[in-house]
Amino acid sequence: MPVPGCLSRYLLVLSLLGVHLLGCGGSQSRQVQAPPLEDVLPRAGDLVDLVPEGAQLLVWARPRVLWDSPVFLPLLNVLVDGRSRLGFERHTGVDVTQVDQVLMAEYGEGVFWWLRGFASAGIRARQAVGRVARSMDDVQLTETGPWFRRVGRVGLHVFDVGLLDGDTLCSGWGVLREGEALARRVREGGWPAGTGALFETNRRRRWMEQAMGAPLALVIPGRLQLPADTGVGLLLGGVEGLVVTLQGGDHEGDSSSSPSKDGTALLDVSVRMFGRFPSTIEGNLLTLLKSLGGTPLGVMLGLQQARVLATEYVGAAEYTEDETAMIRFVVPSDGFAHGLKMLLGADLQSIFQN
Repeated sequence: MPVPGCLSRYLLVLSLLGVHLLGCGGSQSRQVQAPPLEDVLPRAGDLVDLVPEGAQLLVWARPRVLWDSPVFLPLLNVLVDGRSRLGFERHTGVDVTQVDQVLMAEYGEGVFWWLRGFASAGIRARQAVGRVARSMDDVQLTETGPWFRRVGRVGLHVFDVGLLDGDTLCSGWGVLREGEALARRVREGGWPAGTGALFETNRRRRWMEQAMGAPLALVIPGRLQLPADTGVGLLLGGVEGLVVTLQGGDHEGDSSSSPSKDGTALLDVSVRMFGRFPSTIEGNLLTLLKSLGGTPLGVMLGLQQARVLATEYVGAAEYTEDETAMIRFVVPSDGFAHGLKMLLGADLQSIFQN
């Protein structure tokens, strides 16, 4: 399980490209053949079907929904500052607050991400890909034709950027093997030998579908890397998949997470785990949350003010081999964002300097 310093790389799903492009110094006057103007590409498929196998962690976001929710604004101001937003728009032409879907996946030291839904942002995906390509130096690969793709250096990283369909682009660094597999999947309709989709099984697909029902979510599609000789390691040693979702306030008519009596905006957090668990797991999760609230990290994130809304344990059934354990709680949005800023501040600065 990634440490908090690494986690900030994936939580910055809405700003990473702008940060690196700001520092790259690439010339926007370089001549690059742009993707075709006509919309001839068929839809590439659901994003969940376009994730190559091997990812250790994923972050899902709905930027338009997030920026429309006052509950998320304190968190967004920590994760995505004005400088990175302006850099993203200057180099891609896209107002990231108006993009419909963003998905980011971590592959070891590499990161792959997808953006979909540009109609409301006033630009098509093909235009954004072309503008990113013009910022590249030391170009290693150029593919034209309907599925435009380019590989080249942007700042400190070698980026692979491509067009999946008229409204979807993908990019990443340190993922050339995965990028080539995805390119062939889109062009040829199937994954090349030796590769495949991360969510090819119904089991894992259900995990991701849980995440995609929320405006912001984190998914770990495998076992947690926890010390086996600790209480937490023993309790969560049977976890084979984890989904954390964040909702804002009165979502879908659910008044249980509406602002508190003093008007404090609340984040609705749901932690859902899949695998094998002891029969006492619900009580154990309550105890764990209370214990975390008393730690320096918990105090920093406001977990001592967490109000539990529900716990749940569901045994395995015919349609799923997983047992499921869940705890849902609310925390003040401002306090959580302030703690996150303190926790990730140093790491964010190192990212901005790249």
